[in-house]
Amino acid sequence: MLLINGIIFFTLIAGSDAARVTGKGHEKHKVKMNSVGAQHRLASDLMANYDRTLRPVQNISSVTNITMNPALHSIVCTNEAEESITLLQWFRMIWTDELLRWDPEEYDGIQKLLLPISRIWYPDITILNMIEVNPVLTEDRTYAIIDYDGSVIVSIDQVVTLHCTYEISNFPFDTQNCSFQAGSWMYTSDAVDIYPKLPADLGAYNQHAGWDLISYTTRREAFLYEASEVPFVSVFYDIYMQRKPTYYLTTFVLPSFIITTLSIFGIFSPNSDSGDRNEKVTMGLTTLLTMAVILLIVTDKMPKSSAGMSLLGYYMIMQIVISASAAITAILVMYQQMKWTTKEKVPFWILALTRLQRSNRITSNTNGANAFIGLSQSGDSRMTKLINKDGALQDNKIFLRWSQILTDIRALLGEVASTLHETAADETERQLWQRACRRLDILLMIIFHIMNVTATVCFIMIGYAKLTI
Repeated sequence: MLLINGIIFFTLIAGSDAARVTGKGHEKHKVKMNSVGAQHRLASDLMANYDRTLRPVQNISSVTNITMNPALHSIVCTNEAEESITLLQWFRMIWTDELLRWDPEEYDGIQKLLLPISRIWYPDITILNMIEVNPVLTEDRTYAIIDYDGSVIVSIDQVVTLHCTYEISNFPFDTQNCSFQAGSWMYTSDAVDIYPKLPADLGAYNQHAGWDLISYTTRREAFLYEASEVPFVSVFYDIYMQRKPTYYLTTFVLPSFIITTLSIFGIFSPNSDSGDRNEKVTMGLTTLLTMAVILLIVTDKMPKSSAGMSLLGYYMIMQIVISASAAITAILVMYQQMKWTTKEKVPFWILALTRLQRSNRITSNTNGANAFIGLSQSGDSRMTKLINKDGALQDNKIFLRWSQILTDIRALLGEVASTLHETAADETERQLWQRACRRLDILLMIIFHIMNVTATVCFIMIGYAKLTI
């Protein structure tokens, strides 16, 4: 009997414990269901007589103050030719909706409510200088955080393309100031007033590969238009950024410098004795074509305006001028060197530049001929003397024939001596032309290399000086 009573007592205790546990579970579920129900009831009550097309104020004379705090996430790209910049940002706004207020105690302590911005009044604040805007999420999927006191926070993730006027005179060592203007499209300052939150938010900014962000500032301005007696308020966000020139130095400047250097070496390298420079002129023209193509690529990246040429453009033109001058100078030297074929003397100014002197000595190849002519003349004189001593031979035909032969030989040797003399003089002058032109080539090569190096160094020094200003 005692055993049965113990079993019954234990069963009653276990049943009561299970009932308490089950009751607590139902109580938690009931609280959760009540919270969800309160949220739906709150949304229904708030939206019952709500009109999202009207400004949410109790008194029409009240001003809706909008606090703007866009967070710049990254600079997506810049397009100098189209004068635009593309940004990724979180466009955040805070305002008070007087019709979206409630007592948290009436709705199970709910203090915040999330609603799509498509269901509530949303200020018509627009980026006035935008070209295109692409929201990452639609209005139905973008939620506003509503507090029980009526404050509304909206953050719109968007990719926006803005118009930006580029100052390209210092390109690629340039700094740019791209601004976007945000303001109400229809509401004047007596209905909607806009204030920026200071400082501008850069907490989520990601660095760009081609630009360094120097500053991101904001300012507020009011504009009075002819059609309105009350000013419109706009908030400006100034993006001050500096270009990283390394890409352009390695892609355009370094290849241009190397091409011009090789062109100068090729144009003024040692040439053939005949003065043939056709291949050198061809190399100069090829260099000009290459520079023109590079300059075309640079100008395609620049805006089509008459504001002026970029610093890189001036450098490319300088390289073209150096290459063209080298090719023209090579042609002039070629024409000068070819003058030896017409037996012209080396001009004095070339001798002065090349520090050469014309030799008065003629090659000794004519010495033998001159000695032979002198010997024949002395032999003929001795023969004449011998014949004159023997009066019987004066009328001999052999003497006359021998005398004629000697005369012909003497004349022939004179012509040979004259030809050898002229040939030696021409060879001496040709060698002088060759030495002078070779020295002139070396001198011009040094001059053009100095010009090329000076232009490049000045370009880089001026560019980096612009960056520090």
